[in-house]
Amino acid sequence: MVNFADMGYAPSARLQRVKALYSGSLIDKGVGHILRALDELGLTENTLVVFTSDRGEMLGGHGLWQKNCPFDTSARVPMLARLPGRFAAGAVNGNLVSLLDLMPTMLELAGVDYPGQPDLAGDSLLGAEGGGLAQKREDQVVEIGHGAGRWFSLRGHRWQYNYWMADGWEELYDLENDPQELSNLLLEDPNARDRQCADTMKAKLTAREAAHGFENSLDENGALKNFGHLPTNQTETRTNNQFPRWVPRLPNDERVVMESRGETMLNATRKS
Repeated sequence: MVNFADMGYAPSARLQRVKALYSGSLIDKGVGHILRALDELGLTENTLVVFTSDRGEMLGGHGLWQKNCPFDTSARVPMLARLPGRFAAGAVNGNLVSLLDLMPTMLELAGVDYPGQPDLAGDSLLGAEGGGLAQKREDQVVEIGHGAGRWFSLRGHRWQYNYWMADGWEELYDLENDPQELSNLLLEDPNARDRQCADTMKAKLTAREAAHGFENSLDENGALKNFGHLPTNQTETRTNNQFPRWVPRLPNDERVVMESRGETMLNATRKS
């Protein structure tokens, strides 16, 4: 049995059911265990707690499943932080941040200087009173892979530009007027404004890759490479075998009532 879903453009009712099953996890209960343990150990007042994720999940958006694409459903994740006295309780911050900002934050809290070279790509989230960046960003980089399998996305509050190194494919989305990222403004014959916007964002990505990325991402002229072909090791499906690893680590009272994968599939089918 392979643990991935491939439903294509399934009916909306089926998609809603899958999303409900995906969201009905034990995360809330697990977070509760952690927070109660901090209270019992007397560590709550001086412990940074961060709730976030390494990625999102397409869940049928754009007809796609799983991750590894620059659309918001996959690339945009929650980030909640708690540190009494440093983060304002209940505050909502609109800064564009990423997981790269966690290490500078933790190093600052620990009073430790980063010894490596080059400088870290992220910034401390303690730069502003009540929490947040000292200087707000206009945009944020999302990237994954290497060689011909590498792609970049530069996302601002309004514009998003994507570039695939496999074949130089480009996309530009106006998130203000197209929040679902359905209309690539670079298709066919883009107007001068959109082309200039894309070129400006591509230049920012190029500079960022030169400073923090891979040497083989740039050609002899310092431009982002276009490999001219899809990566040979790219497959259409990916397995996700995390289930057997984390279930045995559950507390005994939860493990004894945990469904097997087969039971989960059967119960989901009965309720569909």
